[in-house]
Amino acid sequence: MSGMVGFFRRNGAPADGHLVEQMVASVRHRGPDGHGSWCSGPVGFGHAMLWTTPESLSEKLPKRRDPGLVITSDARIDNRDELIDELGMDGPRGSISDSDIILKAYQKWGRECPTKLIGDFVFAIWDELRQEIFCSRDAMGIKCLYYFQSPELFVFGTEIKSIFALSEVPARLNETRILDYLSNLFEDREITFYEGIRRLPAACSLVIGRERTELRKYWSLDSNKELKLKSDAEYTEAFRSCFSECVRSRLRSAYPIGSAVSGGLDSSAIACTARTMMPNSGPLHTYSLIFPSLPEHLLKWIDERPYIDDVLKLGGFEPHFVRRMN
Repeated sequence: MSGMVGFFRRNGAPADGHLVEQMVASVRHRGPDGHGSWCSGPVGFGHAMLWTTPESLSEKLPKRRDPGLVITSDARIDNRDELIDELGMDGPRGSISDSDIILKAYQKWGRECPTKLIGDFVFAIWDELRQEIFCSRDAMGIKCLYYFQSPELFVFGTEIKSIFALSEVPARLNETRILDYLSNLFEDREITFYEGIRRLPAACSLVIGRERTELRKYWSLDSNKELKLKSDAEYTEAFRSCFSECVRSRLRSAYPIGSAVSGGLDSSAIACTARTMMPNSGPLHTYSLIFPSLPEHLLKWIDERPYIDDVLKLGGFEPHFVRRMN
């Protein structure tokens, strides 16, 4: 995952480019493929790039687009073809990055744009005209964003340590979160181990202006919705279609594909489906945890090597084993 950082001095004080670079330096390990920063007026954005998709290989972030929009993001948009058509975007599709799509979606749909996006994403957009930052996180919360706000300051980052680059952010432990952790209570998805530093919840958007803050949930699972089909065969086909599309979306990569294989039904089904969809670029790399030093009476309870071997016998895999030594 790439790293993204930024801050907005809500009191109008100018942003310090050296601070942005300091924040980027704290997440450089997340982005070995390039680093960038941008400052204008009270706002500074930064990015540490990790190339994952073919479209990301030529991407540079943060990115500015007129009229007065700047984005930094970590995103893989799975319905990109559909959105490119709907947004009327020109040019070769391979040259259109996922960040370009998000910016165009924001221009067309404004704060409703996350409802149109399918995939794993987190992004922040500076809207110069509105003088506000719009942040959003994907529905499942695969990507992460932490932030701190006060009347004078809003600062965010992919990791908490980048937020501490600003001296105004207090580094005080949150004793409530520590107590929750020790009590195995994890219901609160926003608080962190530091007072005042929060996590943007999954399926939520955050708008930060000079004098106002708006946190909004843009999607939630409808537990009352029911899929009604005519037969078990139709249910099977509907599941197979959805499952296959999810796997296919994650095969869009700039590098060889790898998949975990634990021997369980879920990872085995993903690996076998991916193997049939692989382009003619070689086998699917698989990664499995094994326990060669366990005593025989424990192996049958812990080690799933027989099930892993059953999957690998199908062929088309290049297996890699991670040996857990006790």
